[in-house]
Amino acid sequence: MNHYPHHIGDFNNATRHLTRVERSLYRDLIDLYYHTEQALNSDMEKLARRVLVRSQEEREALDLVIEEFFVLRDDGWHTRTWTARRGYALSDEAVANSASETLWCSPHCVPLVEYGNLDLFLDHPH
Repeated sequence: MNHYPHHIGDFNNATRHLTRVERSLYRDLIDLYYHTEQALNSDMEKLARRVLVRSQEEREALDLVIEEFFVLRDDGWHTRTWTARRGYALSDEAVANSASETLWCSPHCVPLVEYGNLDLFLDHPH
C-alpha cells in the first residue's frame, strides 16, 4: 500500500499521552505495517533494527508502543487500526457487511477497533 488516510485528530487523540520518541516510533511502525501490508516481525531485535531503534530509551519506547497498540498473533504483530483503515478502501457493500458482522459476529470474534459507533471484528481462532 503506497497511501493511507492519516487523520490528524484521530492520531493526536490516540497518541497525545506518548512522548515524542514514542509517537515517532508509533508512526514508523504504522508506516511499515501499511507499506508491507504484513504483520510486523515478532522478533523484537529485528523489528527494532528495522525502525532504527538504537538507544535504550528508544528500545523501551518501542516495547511500550508495541504493547499498547499492537497484538501478537502467530504471524507477528498486528495493529488494531489496520482493519479500520482498510475499510476506507472497501466498497459501501463491504463496509455494510462489516457493520452486519458487528451485530451477528460469532462468539470467537473479538473487537479490533472502535471507529465511531462501528466496531470491526476479526474471527479469533481459540
